[in-house]
Amino acid sequence: VHGINNYPQQSKGIMSNPFLSIGKITPQKMRLRKFEDMLAKPSKSVDDAKFFADFLESVCKEYKLLFFGYTTEMFQKLFGFVVLHKLSAGKMLFQKDEKCTHFYIMLDGKLEIVNTNESGEEKIVRSVDTGALFGKKDNPNSLRQDWAKTTSDAVILSIDKEAWEKVKSDTVKSEGEQKIEFLLRYVPKLRMSPRGIIEELEILFVKECYTKGYKVQKEGEFLDSVYFVRSGTCSVSYPITSSMANVKAALTPEEQINHKYITLYTLTTGQSFGEESALNGTKTQELIEVVSEAVEVYKINKGMLLQYFGGSGSEIIYALRAIIQNKKNWLQLKQYQLSKVKQEDVKKVVVYRDENEFKGINPIKNVPGETPYLKSKMITEKAPRPAPEEPSPAPPPAPKPRPNKSGLPMVPMRDLKAKSGNPGDEDKKYDRIMGDATMRLVPRKLDQGFNQQQMQGYLKLRGIVEDVKGGSKAKPEAKKTFNKDSIKSFQASVMAADPAIAEIAKEGSMAPSEMMKKVSKITPASIKAKLGGQYYLIIHSFIHFLVKLSLIHI
Repeated sequence: VHGINNYPQQSKGIMSNPFLSIGKITPQKMRLRKFEDMLAKPSKSVDDAKFFADFLESVCKEYKLLFFGYTTEMFQKLFGFVVLHKLSAGKMLFQKDEKCTHFYIMLDGKLEIVNTNESGEEKIVRSVDTGALFGKKDNPNSLRQDWAKTTSDAVILSIDKEAWEKVKSDTVKSEGEQKIEFLLRYVPKLRMSPRGIIEELEILFVKECYTKGYKVQKEGEFLDSVYFVRSGTCSVSYPITSSMANVKAALTPEEQINHKYITLYTLTTGQSFGEESALNGTKTQELIEVVSEAVEVYKINKGMLLQYFGGSGSEIIYALRAIIQNKKNWLQLKQYQLSKVKQEDVKKVVVYRDENEFKGINPIKNVPGETPYLKSKMITEKAPRPAPEEPSPAPPPAPKPRPNKSGLPMVPMRDLKAKSGNPGDEDKKYDRIMGDATMRLVPRKLDQGFNQQQMQGYLKLRGIVEDVKGGSKAKPEAKKTFNKDSIKSFQASVMAADPAIAEIAKEGSMAPSEMMKKVSKITPASIKAKLGGQYYLIIHSFIHFLVKLSLIHI
């Protein structure tokens, strides 16, 4: 196993790195430099492990698939099994016939993976850029059939495959932690939420288990939840419609009895279904059936999803609606492609669902009980030893009533118990009317609650408030009033306020330019002086309305 103990020490200056001194120093290259210095340290802290995870997530394009379920503790263990390679252009990273014990992440630079064809000529199998994962084989004991050669200065991280798998398998995680990791990885946009919120709301996602042959979703039903597949495989089948006449014509009459659906795709870990029916309130169009030995799903009710995750305008809902639209577009394209297939080639490209495939199997549905993550976390923590029991202390004496120092008479309280028609009606024993039973700081009639001295003080304070507001000294402005019953008198007063208004009313319909000239002759000061501010606003708005109406008419 390769370690990092023999990794050469680097100086702390950024410009000491030849790859960062060429061109512009980007933030990503500065993070790379910090990562190099961190690997050179003899011991790694928890903060270093967090930076390790954040750095790989920002660089590696396959981070979610590669490090799914990895915690900070696991990244801290992985430090001893990674090696940083700094190669110049034209250097070999690995040779042909080497064992596939490591896989690689390109942190910076470019590389080509080369192989030979049957005639012995070299050919480029793949070009690797920054952020790509390469060299990962299923069997670490197998031999490589290709080799890797850099085409530019490159910084590459190699990770021991056996150690990477062992760190993950040796770290036992609780059921709640696995559930939270699944939700953060596969529920759209949920990764952007703080982990603390997800730990509180994970109980909203209910776990359900189905066995082989169970129909999770049937055609033509309404769903009220969105489902996410945690493990297992489900087939998605659509009925043979009239638009796929060639698909139906390829079957014999006997085959048509048992082949009413065609299977278009399967659902595996992380994929969702039920979004369209739950969010749009439409009937389902497909049949979803369990084809593996067992399937586990997490489902969340539509109401809970909208209430706790941002409502109908949240990013999660937008992402689910995007999934709905992508499925619709894919289905339309697939149906169009199937309609163009020749009848003799239909059975080669179409998978028919056999009605008798799961005959004799009794599939079941199970909803296992779950302990909320926060509750299970509290249980696993070491609880303090309970204190020895002591005799309960005597109850404290009842508080004495506070003396009434305000001088106000106490308002009598009504009985809180409602007077029910049935004396034995216990349900209405404590019903009350708040308007009558609530205490009041000031009685309804002041002369009953205030004495003469208090009433004088109250009136004095009220007079000061009115003086500040101008209510007692300021005289109200005299308003110009017209006869409310006569509209003609109002029109006559308006035209008398300014000759220009009378001229406009007399002319009636006119060109916009003429209208603007006449409006410009109106004197606002004279209208305001004769009619008052309130009527001035009415006339001003009326004149502008006439101008706009004339423009629209023209």
